[in-house]
Amino acid sequence: MHRYPDEFRARAVEMYSSGRSKESIAKELGVSAETVKKWIRAAGSQAPAAEGLTYAELLAANRKLSQELAKAKEVEEILGKAAAFFARKTLP
Repeated sequence: MHRYPDEFRARAVEMYSSGRSKESIAKELGVSAETVKKWIRAAGSQAPAAEGLTYAELLAANRKLSQELAKAKEVEEILGKAAAFFARKTLP
């Protein structure tokens, strides 16, 4: 089973949302119509809560927020170590 990137699947879903048939999307992307059908069904079950955003935009926003969270956790860890270091320096 081949795993396609989220952006690739989101593009297929957007093409379908714009009125294209599953078969034409499948042919253009080189996948089966059944695969496109599964992606459309999966995207429907993950319906966007934010109006006006496409599935791809939500994926991009999610990726950005995940990166920001990872950076914030890293900063928190560094600050915790720095606080512990300076606490040892100031205590008798």
